Amino acid sequence: MTGITDLPTEILLQIFGSGLLTLEDSAHLKRVCWRLRNVTQQCKGFTYNFVVDEPKQKSWMLVRYLILNPSLGEQISSIKMTWRRRDGSDRATWTRPWHWTKTEKAAIWELNKIYSFSQGMAYAAAMGVNSEAILPILLCYTPNLISLDLGDTVPDLLLKDYMERPNGKNMNELLVELLHHRTNYHLYDEFIPNENDSDLEEMESDPTEYLSGNATAQRLMFNHIPGSGYIWLHMNINDRIPGLASLKYFENGIRRNEGIPGIGDGLGGPVDFHHVRVSSIWPTFFLPRIESIKVAGLSNIDTQADDWGRFTPLYTYYEKRKSPVKRLYLMEASLWPAPVISLAKLTKNLEYFEWEETTLNGFYTSENPEWEQLREIASILISNNEATLDRNNVRLAGYTIEDLEVSAS
Repeated sequence: MTGITDLPTEILLQIFGSGLLTLEDSAHLKRVCWRLRNVTQQCKGFTYNFVVDEPKQKSWMLVRYLILNPSLGEQISSIKMTWRRRDGSDRATWTRPWHWTKTEKAAIWELNKIYSFSQGMAYAAAMGVNSEAILPILLCYTPNLISLDLGDTVPDLLLKDYMERPNGKNMNELLVELLHHRTNYHLYDEFIPNENDSDLEEMESDPTEYLSGNATAQRLMFNHIPGSGYIWLHMNINDRIPGLASLKYFENGIRRNEGIPGIGDGLGGPVDFHHVRVSSIWPTFFLPRIESIKVAGLSNIDTQADDWGRFTPLYTYYEKRKSPVKRLYLMEASLWPAPVISLAKLTKNLEYFEWEETTLNGFYTSENPEWEQLREIASILISNNEATLDRNNVRLAGYTIEDLEVSAS
């Protein structure tokens, strides 16, 4: 039997307005509601578990509530994300598209103006398919947020095994089935009034036939995601958003086992995004109150050439600033030299640095062994953080600074 907390507001209103409740029942409900309101106001430091694409749509419901009652967001101090992307072979996992009211859409668009979200993010949130697009909106209502754990991020809209064709359909066909009712030609007048689409008539006349190709599936998908391998928060990390301006503890990991269904280019190809890109999390180091960062699978060794294109201007933008981060944990990092040196140079307040299972791809040769380069990184870290970082609090690929010095002798 469905519990009352699982019922949407619209159903609850019908129940309360059915005439079946006595005056005594209504008075009792009113007292309970007032009591719950008082208890809620007294509670501090809520932890919220944000489940991406959960079939019951609870994260959408929370944001809808916060749009009307923003004060509740002030009591959320921690957010942990769990990823439950739709399984291409199991329709029971396909959460229904979310439908915002006109008032709610207007509120989203107003937030977009205030906080300058990245291009397309407010639009993706408004279309109601990719629930991780509403995380930056949620963060606008959490000015006292201290901890954010993104979990094992899964950028793709659909989980899939590219060696199989679930239900006899390939991934392009499944993406079309999921998205063709929620693409730009349905929200055109509300969100992109000045653009024209020469293909609209053909798409609307027979969308399933028209939208069967790889290029069109990609076009549809990119109405909902910021690009292959990224999530919307990665494109919107800045201190204008209240929940990021207050943040002290940040964690980000991604599934790192090769071949897991759901790690790929979103179009059915065998591409494994088993890492977190440098450009994705670099701005996190410069949030004003950040103290601790834990990242698993940090890498710029990937199949997408644009990562360096994004990293270079990011480094140029931040090169004259120093990160306030105190504790930095990097697990299973696989990096070229530039971001390693850049990161070391931009630190000033480190108290602890741990780099577990380090791989410095392209960083050393037989004449220039790995431990020597690790020693150079350690030297930069100690020099830049001499007032705060004890030599015993540096770990590089399992080595202490003393280990590295012994290896050099």
